[in-house]
Amino acid sequence: MSKGADLLISRLPGRLRLRNGALRNPVLCKRLESEFAAWDGVTSATGNPVTGSLLVIYDAARIVPAEMEARVAAAAAPACGRGAGGEDGGRPPRPVLSAGSLLRRLNRPAKIGMLGSLSLSLAALAMNKRLHAAAGGLYLAFLVLHLARHRESLTK
Repeated sequence: MSKGADLLISRLPGRLRLRNGALRNPVLCKRLESEFAAWDGVTSATGNPVTGSLLVIYDAARIVPAEMEARVAAAAAPACGRGAGGEDGGRPPRPVLSAGSLLRRLNRPAKIGMLGSLSLSLAALAMNKRLHAAAGGLYLAFLVLHLARHRESLTK
């Protein structure tokens, strides 16, 4: 197929779905949506920047599906950063840290920290009350991180 054929994730006569990370860009998604909607034989083109996909509905009686696939793929490939080899250099970088991803990344270290600080707190109980209290406070801080990660399932 054409160089952008791997952008097409669903092909049915009269219906094509494209998916690519570059389509998460609302401006690019809207531009391709408008371009495809203006083509002769295309009934509608609907983009969704949240999912990075674009749905093209066309009249399969007027246009041969293989021809429409090639045309859509050829038009979308340069916009989505696909070169002749199919490499994907056009994806926008994912957000570095959102609140949810930060909590997901910190969950395992938080659990390890809880175990370590609890051990330290128990060991310090016999030696030093201040160290015991400090380790207990550290345990609570790690516990808050862990519970924040699972807050949705805890409040159900």
